Amino acid sequence: MSTVVDVSTLRAANDVLRFALELASLAGLAVWGWGTGPTGLNVVLAIAAPLAAAALWGAFVAPKAPRPTSDPLEETPEFLEESEEDRLWFEQRPPKDFDF
Repeated sequence: MSTVVDVSTLRAANDVLRFALELASLAGLAVWGWGTGPTGLNVVLAIAAPLAAAALWGAFVAPKAPRPTSDPLEETPEFLEESEEDRLWFEQRPPKDFDF
């Protein structure tokens, strides 16, 4: 018994997964910003880091970016950027009063 999956279904699933990973990356940047620096600075970083990443993505990497990069292979691949954000997420130590 074989199952045939329509290509449009696979593309839709891929788009959903990619969007979820992008949101997770932004959440990772927010958590990194929250755990960085003194009290005033961590609030600013928790808000500014994801906003800056989203703005840069929207301006240069998004499929319909107003100023797309000339050759995507010359730029850092997205998976390296996301893995760097994930590394920052996992290296961060949770606050002492944070319960899992």
